[in-house]
Amino acid sequence: MLPDMSFDELEAVKFAGSRVTYARPTSIHHWQLRDLISPADNEYEFYCVHDQRIYKYNAKTRESSVVSSLDFSANSMTCSLGYIAAGGTHGELEVRELSSNTVRFKGAVGTTVNNALHIAAHSNGEVRLFVCCNDNSIKVFRLPDMQNVTTVRCPCPINYTALSPDSSTLVAVGDCHPTYLYHTTPTGYRLFTSFTAAEDVGMCCAWNTHGSLFASCHQDGAVTVWDHRSGATVTHIHL
Repeated sequence: MLPDMSFDELEAVKFAGSRVTYARPTSIHHWQLRDLISPADNEYEFYCVHDQRIYKYNAKTRESSVVSSLDFSANSMTCSLGYIAAGGTHGELEVRELSSNTVRFKGAVGTTVNNALHIAAHSNGEVRLFVCCNDNSIKVFRLPDMQNVTTVRCPCPINYTALSPDSSTLVAVGDCHPTYLYHTTPTGYRLFTSFTAAEDVGMCCAWNTHGSLFASCHQDGAVTVWDHRSGATVTHIHL
């Protein structure tokens, strides 16, 4: 296990790949929420938000193109499995299918901030959109028809959620210290445990490709990685 370390000590941590910087304008419309860049379904393109537009940037050609002109200023955006979605500060949501450039949904899914969006494949073959809302809920929709699958009630406003690769477990963080784990059930998602390793609110979470590890990062710079099978802490660092 790696010990707690500061930013200056991160040379002890080995990160995969090399760092490449691309100068792209982005807009921040909320002092906390900055999930406004998303990789495409290939290795050389990514999407970013600027003002009320979503741009696609090609790292090979160094060219940008407008993917969507929104009716609102987005504070959350994601792209995966052929869909791109953007959320706003008053429940606004737009979902676009990239292959046909078809808007599948344009409206509101509530009246509070859509803090983050996550698109993932369910074990039954469905593609699902998870909308993390500031009303202590995660609203789950089926794509492309946007049928409401379930609404997960949470202990606090949720800032990010991620479904495990086998779709068996949902991890979530929010305006409280714990990292929450939910079992996938036939009717929705059921909270079964939580982990606490930070002293500030959670801002992001993710799984490794095998679903054996999950991580959360918090506003105080704490990043913790846990073993999904044992619940043991793999590493804990401060950035």
